Amino acid sequence: MTYAGLSTGWSIFCTQQIKYMEKEIHLIHYLGKRRALVGRYMKLLLFFILTLSIYTGWGVTKVRRYMAQHVQIGGHRFAYSGKGHHLFFGVALGDMAHKLLKFLLKFVPNVLVGYDPDDMFHDLFKILISIIWYLICYELYLYFSWRYVLARLSWRGIRGCFQGAWWRYLFLYTYRTCLNILSLTLLMPWSDLVKYRYRMNRSYFGNSPLSFQFVSIKKLARTHLKTLLLFPLTLGLSRLWYQAALRNYQWNHTVVGNLHFRSTYTGWGLCKLYIGNSFLLVVPLAWPFIVCYFLDTFRSGTGVHVVGFIFVLCVFLACFSGLIAIAVHRNTRYKAQHTAVLGDLELFFETQKETLSAEPVELLSIGFGSEFLISPMFPI
Repeated sequence: MTYAGLSTGWSIFCTQQIKYMEKEIHLIHYLGKRRALVGRYMKLLLFFILTLSIYTGWGVTKVRRYMAQHVQIGGHRFAYSGKGHHLFFGVALGDMAHKLLKFLLKFVPNVLVGYDPDDMFHDLFKILISIIWYLICYELYLYFSWRYVLARLSWRGIRGCFQGAWWRYLFLYTYRTCLNILSLTLLMPWSDLVKYRYRMNRSYFGNSPLSFQFVSIKKLARTHLKTLLLFPLTLGLSRLWYQAALRNYQWNHTVVGNLHFRSTYTGWGLCKLYIGNSFLLVVPLAWPFIVCYFLDTFRSGTGVHVVGFIFVLCVFLACFSGLIAIAVHRNTRYKAQHTAVLGDLELFFETQKETLSAEPVELLSIGFGSEFLISPMFPI
């Protein structure tokens, strides 16, 4: 065979491989519109005020459903079946936990160390109880949020579920958080990956478990140390490079069935995203100063001041809710643009057909996640 024949054959082989790879790479598309999302957030704010926050659960559920329905993989969109009253009960439980904390702070330190307003140890003990309680509540919040949202999220009828025990989750995450504190964050890369592995290896999509295993994390550890040393000089922005490296490492080592994931986050991309979002959320703060300046300049009366205050408050809330929606839109679009699924989606769907009519495993009737609206609470 001549050299020309070998060259032609190799070119054909490479072309076929590229076409094959292109068929196996499925980009994630976010098709949501900023105007529609802004309208939903402003409606959420309006009814939040009119119903004294009762409408929050239903409003957040509508936002989640809209965003899930506009995330597309392989020509098919996600669906979200969460209920507003589930989030309502979750918020009620959060309020009960807050009241229980107040009770503990009021009586427990007095019983254990005695009451002395001038005793510094008494105040330190109250601070310690607060930190431990908020840490426990935060980890339980993350656990139930992930479990609820995953059980209510579906793609082509395939549902997800999480089967990890809450007490094991709480122990592992609290233990790792304490290790991070005691090691002055030097063990943070290992802790982040261990916690992520526990969550992924107990999560299912259809009847296929997600799997995450890590071998060498030297590069991630070096990135952690470099960004940690640069933290004071960059006002904390250097940590965005670690967050990007962590996200890429986690997703690039995650598998479900015959599908793999690819993440292409960059520190500079996250930096531009978060700085832009920060400016968006700071803009409404200028309104009160501008209006108050004009009111003081023209020496307006009390009635004008009251009307001006109400006007400033309405404009501030309207702008703030609308700009939060834009920030959420930018976050979701960035996540979608830098995440891809590798593998044969049709083959994966064929292996999951028997689960299409099945109900979610241990479907929860209480949901969480309504307090944090900046990050959409569904996994992509």
